[in-house]
Amino acid sequence: MNAIERVEQRAHWLTQLARGATSMLGLGETVMAVSTMARKRDLSAIWELDPVAAPPKRVQRHLMGTVEAEEDEQPARAVHDDVGEDHEQRSVLELQLQFAMQQHDVDRVRSISRQLRVLEEAARQDAAERARTRGELRVGDECLALAKVVEWEWYRVRLMSVRARDPPLQVEYLATLEGDDSRLALPEPRVNHVPIEHVRILQPEPCDGPVVPPTTPSVTVL
Repeated sequence: MNAIERVEQRAHWLTQLARGATSMLGLGETVMAVSTMARKRDLSAIWELDPVAAPPKRVQRHLMGTVEAEEDEQPARAVHDDVGEDHEQRSVLELQLQFAMQQHDVDRVRSISRQLRVLEEAARQDAAERARTRGELRVGDECLALAKVVEWEWYRVRLMSVRARDPPLQVEYLATLEGDDSRLALPEPRVNHVPIEHVRILQPEPCDGPVVPPTTPSVTVL
């Protein structure tokens, strides 16, 4: 396929894209949508026809999304790209949902709504996992906390609230580390305030001796 044929093919694609977008969106939104989608297609054939009028090579690579990132910027760029892709996918689904609602297509509305919920749940889990790796806790998060029935033991708990005075963290004991959630296996009262030093996110390493309560915090409560 020569350059002219490639240009004609892409021109036809752009025309179809614009017509489809205009049927769903206003003029301003159509321009933005077409511009965004066009960047994902190979426009090099158009520039091949008129190399004098074409932008510089580095600008072309930037427009095509192929500018080489510096090695120390690659991890941050990868995260940014993932977030951008998720945002773009969510935006497309929201537009499709709006169009389906205008057409009173109930089945389509339900299908798109389920896809949006899946994306939102995945984003929530990703944010929670990143927070946990940084040692950050929020009210409602599950974590571990110490309690003393006969001797100090770690339990699975849920952070219920935070207050100004000590001990600041209110937790609800849910189960033992082994998963036993019976009443006799858990401390009383089931909801109690504990020091921040007695709360952690990661499961402790097994040890043969008694548990020694830590004296420095390992988490940050947001």
